[in-house]
Amino acid sequence: MTAPPILIRLRDATREAHERLEARLDLLAALARPEARPGIAARFLAHHRAEEADLAPWLEPIKGLGFADRLRSDGIARDLAELGGREVAVPTPHPPTSLGEALGRFYVVEGSTLGGRVIAKALHARGEDLRGLSFFDPYGRLAGDRWQGLVAILNAYSDGGDAVGEQMTLGALDGFALAEARLVPPETPVGEARA
Repeated sequence: MTAPPILIRLRDATREAHERLEARLDLLAALARPEARPGIAARFLAHHRAEEADLAPWLEPIKGLGFADRLRSDGIARDLAELGGREVAVPTPHPPTSLGEALGRFYVVEGSTLGGRVIAKALHARGEDLRGLSFFDPYGRLAGDRWQGLVAILNAYSDGGDAVGEQMTLGALDGFALAEARLVPPETPVGEARA
């Protein structure tokens, strides 16, 4: 099955930002150190709380998206408590300026559930304790269906013309920049993850 044009466009436009974020986070290496896990969970919680607050006014009204069912901050908070960590400050609001931008940012948020499943499986295969890391696979077997549901919505809204596609692209790039700023520990160069 061929991917919808908007999905190809978003993947192509964000490839470099996505690769840079993955390299700077290096989550498999960082999560192998139990002492790093509370800090990682705390940063993910702050990021998701901020994104949920910024995106809710735009995305809650979208029929069929089920935005409220996709909120992850409560689950991350439970994981953080299980890890014995403490919350960090929620970043300053950075609301999108259009529905297209909000959808682009949500593409990044929801795409992380697919990458999270890969990380959780890799940790499990290495025999790592997954306690406090359920937020990497929040949907379980529903991950594929949830992703396809989002792709259908992105595709439907992108039919509004190239301007909407451009807004989604800008939103996705913004989403990766926000994720990098919030999730990567300060002064972490590419390829070197820190707690």
